[in-house]
This record gives sequence, structure tokens and C-alpha cells, in this order.
Amino acid sequence: MTVLRQHPTLQQSGLNCMGDSHSGYMLISTSECGRKVYIRGDVAKDFAGLVTGSAFKGQRVVSRLIQLRANAGGMQSFSNLNSAFEHMDIVENLQIGYKILQTSRNQPGGVYITSIGFVEQNAEEVGSGLYKVDYIKGPNKWRLDTEAKPSITTKNAAINGLCKTAKVAAQDIMPEIVTGANQNDRGKQFILDDGYTLYYNPRSFYSRKKVWKTPQQKQNCFEFAANQLGNVLLNAQYRQQKIQWTVHGDGSRLLKRALMRLQGQNLDGHTVFFAAPTEWMAGLLPLMRKCGMKLHDEVMAFNADDWRAPGNRLDPRIITEIQSFGPAYRQAAQKYKQAMQSDMITAFGWGTLASTPLTGSFIDSLMDGQFLDTMGPRETAGVLGGISLAVARRGRSLRNMTANRANDPALNPHMHPFKSASSFNAHVAQGNGGEFKSFLAICKSLGKEYA
Repeated sequence: MTVLRQHPTLQQSGLNCMGDSHSGYMLISTSECGRKVYIRGDVAKDFAGLVTGSAFKGQRVVSRLIQLRANAGGMQSFSNLNSAFEHMDIVENLQIGYKILQTSRNQPGGVYITSIGFVEQNAEEVGSGLYKVDYIKGPNKWRLDTEAKPSITTKNAAINGLCKTAKVAAQDIMPEIVTGANQNDRGKQFILDDGYTLYYNPRSFYSRKKVWKTPQQKQNCFEFAANQLGNVLLNAQYRQQKIQWTVHGDGSRLLKRALMRLQGQNLDGHTVFFAAPTEWMAGLLPLMRKCGMKLHDEVMAFNADDWRAPGNRLDPRIITEIQSFGPAYRQAAQKYKQAMQSDMITAFGWGTLASTPLTGSFIDSLMDGQFLDTMGPRETAGVLGGISLAVARRGRSLRNMTANRANDPALNPHMHPFKSASSFNAHVAQGNGGEFKSFLAICKSLGKEYA
């Protein structure tokens, strides 16, 4: 790297760069302490445009850029889960991407700033812990209190699964699931009056087609969260509380880890309902039984098009585990068995469809007109109408299953375990501006978060 001169146009933004922007990276910090900090020439110019008109904002961001020599990749940084040397910091409404590189033959070691742009989504988050959620009459209905609570203050509690933020989990996803698990009018009204307590399980942050470990996850790692949840369970048991838990998706994995740490301590004050669990239930249920925990009468629920954890819909060993909770759960075990048999037919049907060429004999006869020649106009219209309906249904199911990885309640059936096929399809169409636009919305959502 050749250090040439300061760039006055960049100095106006508060950024003092030494070097030639045409040669690649320029040096920001010249201090002998810590790492050298470099910024790509085109990124430096973009930065100048982003902070134009706000000297204070520019100074704050520049100060953080210079501080990267000491705290890059630290506890307050986002870290790329797939690349150990790539990190991101958020300052004001800007996200700063950079790489921490060691000295090599081709370049000096240091922090290399590769991108600066506006934050793509809300990165303000709370850490793992207990948070009160109340029902408020009005357009927003549910409100999250972001002040962490030392213990459960309500009869109903929940652990979230896939979500974008704590606010989305608490206000947009879990209320439908918590009330769905208490479907009788008395149970629903009690939740509306009392609210519920959310144990928030922080998720990864998706930005610029990459998956990042958040500062909250660094401070509240999985083992820490599992230990914290275990203490929550013991605290409620000590206070002789009777807690009705609703555990969604990946929250089941956290619960399993917490129970493994508790080593069979008595937790008979807790009753659990599982909404689309992703942890293998044949392994989790024995741990619950060992601790004396109870199962909700309905045990668990899945949306028909939610296949994030197919083992929990197709494993006959789960029937035995449910029956092991006692005679009171025979009906629940039988209900699961019937659902499993239906799911096996569905899974087999999808497998057959995927492995059967579209040029099969039936399709060939339709295309050749031989089959339709034997029928009159009404019969022909009926057959074609039936085929069109079947294709449409398959198309919606395929759309919904594709959306199993979309982090959007308006698209993902995983976030709506109590919705029937027809109500969920209506929900998707309404939330995305129609049937056709819903397919485009999935492509956009998955392309943004996972591509």
C-alpha cells in the first residue's frame, strides 16, 4: 500500500484518509497502538455522502471507525457465522462491514472496512430473559415491555422460536400461538386480561445475504440462555406457581438443554404445549417426564405445510413417549397417531410427485386428447376443473413449504400452527396483496435473508 496524501473531499465528512483511493484501501488510523484501520476508496466516498449535513453524526461514526483498531470483532460487534474474519458494527443508522486480516505477503495486517450503508432492518434488540407482554385494545393489540423481569408474573409463559426481533416474537407471532393453545373462551380471556411472560430466545441477524451472530447472542450464548431458563423454571417451582408454557419451534431446543442441566429436579408445577417443535420430541419428552413436568392435553400442533422438523410428524416412537405420561394422555397419543398416518400419506405423495415424470401415461393421454375424447363437454370441464384445482392446491402447498425458511409471519406456516390450510392460504394472499404476489414475496424474502 502506498501512502500519498490526505483527501480534502473526505476530510469534510470528518474522515481523514491517507492514500490513493484508486489504489484500493486507504489508511484511517496512524496510531502505533492496536491494529491499523483501512477503508476502501469507494467506500470512503460513499461514507462522505451518507453523513453529509450532519457533522455530529459524522464525528461519531468516524470515532467508531478509529476505535476499530482496539475493539474490532469484540462483544459489541456482529460476527459472520460462516466467516470467522468478517464482522459488522452498527453506529447511528449505519452498518459498517469489515474484515480482520493477518499480515501476509500481499497485504499488511489490520482492519479492512469493506462496506458502509444504512441499516437494513431494526438491529435494536434485547437479550435473553423474561419480558412481560400485555394485551392493549387498539390497532397494535399486544405490547412488549422491554425491561427484563426477574421472574414469571403471569400464569401463561412462552418461549419463542424463529423470529426477526423480540418485538416481532412477542407482538406478532406468539400471541396467536399462546391463545391457540388455550382455545376455550375462558383461557383466551384470561390471557387477554393477564397477558403472558415471554422468555426471549435471541436469534441470528440476517443482513446483506449473510448470517451474523449478534452482540446479544455473544453476551447470552446458548449455554447461558439454557442455564438462565433452568433458573426460571426452578424459581417458579420454588414459588409454587402453576405455569402453562407454550414453546414454539427452536424454543424446544433451548428447553431440552435447560432440562439436561437440571438433572431431574422436580418441576411438576409446569405444563407444556409444543407449537411446531424442532427439537426431536422422542428425546425431549423423557427429560420432561423425569422432571415431573406435565404435557398440555393437546401436546403439540403443526401447520399442515410446516416441514421444518419432519421427524416430529412421522416418528412412531413419539406415540410411545406420549403414552408414557399416563392414562390421561391416551387420547392425545391416538390423535398424534392419526395425524402421523395422514402426514405419512402426504409425505409419500410429495415424494411420488417429485419422482414421477410429467410425461406419465395419464398426462400423455390428456395431452394426446385420447382420454378426453371418451367424455362429453360437462365431463371434460369437470375433469379439467378438478385437475386445475389439484394443481392450484399443490402450488399453494409448495409455496408454503418453500416459505418454511422465510422469517416472515405473513409467509411462513411454521409461525401459524393453528391455522387450517384454507385460513393460512387466505392469510398469505391477504398479507401479500394477492395469490400471485405471494409467490414473488417468498422469492424476495428468501433471496434477502438466505441467498
